[in-house]
Amino acid sequence: MLIFIASLMLTTAGWSDALEIKGIVTNRDTGQPLSGVNITIQGVSGGSQTGPDGDFSILDLKSGIYVITFSHVGYEKAALRLQPREATFELDVRMTPFLFPGQTVTVSTTRAIERETPATFSNVAKEEIQERFHTQGIPTMLTELPSTTTYSEGGNDVGYTYLTLRGFDQRRISVMINGVPQNDPEDHNVYWVNFPDLASSLEDIQVQRGAGSAFYGPAAIGGSINLVTDRFSPDRKITVTSGYGSYDTRKLGITLNSGLLENKWALNAHISKTQTDGYRHGAWVDFLSYFVGAVRYTENTTTRFHMYGSINRDHLNFYGTSRLQNINGHTVNALRDRDLRRINPITGDEEIEDFHQPHYEILHEWVIDPNTSINNTFFYVQGGGFFDFDGSWADTTYYRLTADNGFSAVGNPGQSVIRAFVNNRHGG
Repeated sequence: MLIFIASLMLTTAGWSDALEIKGIVTNRDTGQPLSGVNITIQGVSGGSQTGPDGDFSILDLKSGIYVITFSHVGYEKAALRLQPREATFELDVRMTPFLFPGQTVTVSTTRAIERETPATFSNVAKEEIQERFHTQGIPTMLTELPSTTTYSEGGNDVGYTYLTLRGFDQRRISVMINGVPQNDPEDHNVYWVNFPDLASSLEDIQVQRGAGSAFYGPAAIGGSINLVTDRFSPDRKITVTSGYGSYDTRKLGITLNSGLLENKWALNAHISKTQTDGYRHGAWVDFLSYFVGAVRYTENTTTRFHMYGSINRDHLNFYGTSRLQNINGHTVNALRDRDLRRINPITGDEEIEDFHQPHYEILHEWVIDPNTSINNTFFYVQGGGFFDFDGSWADTTYYRLTADNGFSAVGNPGQSVIRAFVNNRHGG
């Protein structure tokens, strides 16, 4: 619902054709000014946004009929059709707050609060994520934050990417999605490649620097990163995104949002295809990423289900390039040569990886009274796949082709490929 009051400013008879629309946007219930309200005009490039005091101004408009849209997270979107007839046209816009039935704001022990939590942290909001993210890994997107550095195996930040925080590697950084730990139970590492396009479905990211609370788990020596998936939007819409870049990098994605169904259900789905040849030779990737979410609201409970992951195929490229190389009898600094520094020591076409690790989550909140609530989270992760790598270095003992195992090998296998299988399962 949109309530507006328009008043025409008196002007002199000699005003020009340039028009100005200005005004203030407030909360209809409280009367408080709203900052950060996005303002767009149909048929006009660009737009505007309200300032800290809720005020806005749109200049240099021509005479005509305009449809102006006001949108803000947590408020009903509003559209206004008007035809300014004076040089300055003022609006008093009052926006109606919107909440899903039964939806509440949960304060989690894994998130820091301004002026309450004794920790150094940074928040990355949804709008900022949308501006920064395209195809790169989440670590690369976070490099603009203090004390954060990253690198990628493929050289173009797609695929296997790694992050350090205040000098600590990923094994000493606790990474969570909706409070669910993502550090591998075996080696504490974080494999961002298992959800390469999750940033397309994120609401915000909080990065805490330095040792954190015991709630973050044993990996939180260097800091913690908590990713929160997208809230379910009240708007029914379909969004299609695409892009193309260097090294034959391309991406196509589609997002579906059901809006509120029967006043208690909402569905959200995102699927994307990302492919690239990679900066390094033979560092191609082929990712089919997905995120599926559903939510049910009642008067006192909110239950959310998420499933996300990626079906990954890529060429192995985890070895670095030697700085000094012998080329035609001469020692050459490969890092100074545009072609040599792109060399991938893993050259076999058959040395690939094929892996899929879906994540399942159920988040439940029961509000007993205004001061008491119970939150439960259940998760399950199941990963499976294989990677093929060169085995020409291995002898009969490595392959167990010995008399003890019933074999009479006459020599080492020579040129061969080893297929190693991976099967991960854990939950909580």
